[in-house]
Amino acid sequence: MTSSSLTVSEDGEKERKPDDINDLVDREELQLEENIAGSVPMRPVPRKVGLFHPSMVRTWKNVVLGALKNYAIMVPSLILVSSLIFGTHYDTNSKLGNLNVVMVYDTDDGGLGLLSQALLNSTSNPLASDVAGWNTYTSTELLREYPDLTSADEAAQRLVHQRKAWAAIVVAPNATSLLKQALLSNDGSFNSTNLIRAYIETSSDPQVVGGYIIPGIMLLQDAFSVVLPVVYRGIFSTMNATERAIVFDGDNSFDIVTMPIFFALQDNLPFLNTVVVAPLTLGMVILIIVSFFLIGFFAPYHQQVAPKLLPMHFIVYRLIIGQVSFLVLSFTFTCVCACFRVDFNVRYGQGGFMFSFLAFYLAMSAVGLMNEVMFNIFFVTFPPGIGFWLLFWVLSNVGPTFSPIELCPEFYRYGYAMPIRNVRECLRVILCGCWDGHLAKNFGILAAWVVFGMLMIPPSMMFAQSRMVKKAKAEAAK
Repeated sequence: MTSSSLTVSEDGEKERKPDDINDLVDREELQLEENIAGSVPMRPVPRKVGLFHPSMVRTWKNVVLGALKNYAIMVPSLILVSSLIFGTHYDTNSKLGNLNVVMVYDTDDGGLGLLSQALLNSTSNPLASDVAGWNTYTSTELLREYPDLTSADEAAQRLVHQRKAWAAIVVAPNATSLLKQALLSNDGSFNSTNLIRAYIETSSDPQVVGGYIIPGIMLLQDAFSVVLPVVYRGIFSTMNATERAIVFDGDNSFDIVTMPIFFALQDNLPFLNTVVVAPLTLGMVILIIVSFFLIGFFAPYHQQVAPKLLPMHFIVYRLIIGQVSFLVLSFTFTCVCACFRVDFNVRYGQGGFMFSFLAFYLAMSAVGLMNEVMFNIFFVTFPPGIGFWLLFWVLSNVGPTFSPIELCPEFYRYGYAMPIRNVRECLRVILCGCWDGHLAKNFGILAAWVVFGMLMIPPSMMFAQSRMVKKAKAEAAK
């Protein structure tokens, strides 16, 4: 020991001076342990026993009662959230008639042509009668709705583009006369696909168009082929002996008669960029889940800020930090879409990126604010319910969004007002070039959800605070 380690006290006794700070720390920790040991009695360590030990009877009763209570809550909750998604696919085939498909025909020499009549009769064939809702227009009736157009084909295509019909099948003007003329002229180059044309837009909803509309049109074509011999018999019945001789003596007449008349299917808005499927499907779920994660990520910082701010100022802080987070994350999500070459220029050129960013931001803000509101309520009332709320919020949005509402029970009409369905409709316009007639309404519904969520944040926070204060007082009174 060095001389610097010794000191002399006032009474002349030598005392040891700590060599370093570690000696002092060790001494203080030892003193603290002695104080604790002297003031707080040590709790006995519980003895571990087997499953069937008599001392476990009361514990097992509590476990069983708690499990029954949990099942009483979880089983109805599971039924509810499962029914939301299963119900969208219930009895779908009986609702195929809700898929509007328009058939447009013209008159032949002032009357209903044989081809048009055969097409209309085909819709009553069991093969095709229930696969879509077949509705008919004359070209005059359809053009009356679009006075700026002069062609039934143009009017039919606009009808489909404006989402008033999933498809339009147009019989060419004087189609029967054209077919008869081809027989009489022995025209080997005659193309029967020009007689009937079908217009679709796959990008309006690839699931519906690809899964229901196109197969329905093909079934209608099969039913039409069944009645096609009636058309030729009708044409021959209008011919005189000389015309029949010309037809039967012609080299190409047999080929024309035996040639099936196929519908010329024209997709005016094909779904080409398949990477768009990601933001239009699972991307919607990501928005909900990530907005929920924000609550947990920022909870420690909210706890630091809460004691230092006035109540209303703390609410303003929460609203600001939430919106900033939604902006950052939605911009990040939009950039991810760009990195994977989602084409933002389809409808609005260079502005497509900002329109998409705005749509993602409003959607994330709408679902995120409701997540925060319900978290505030469940956290102080029934914390295990937070998980079921998230599941319910996802499925109640996804159900009527990923499934065509026309094929769902009427209950799912609520989907027209849900945030995820409306942001998806916005993206169909921006990324796929669909009709933008409802774009303002879709953005308006998203904005309304954001306003509603911001208005609900203050009362939900006040409710949570009051419940926590009551709980603290109750515990202090014990």
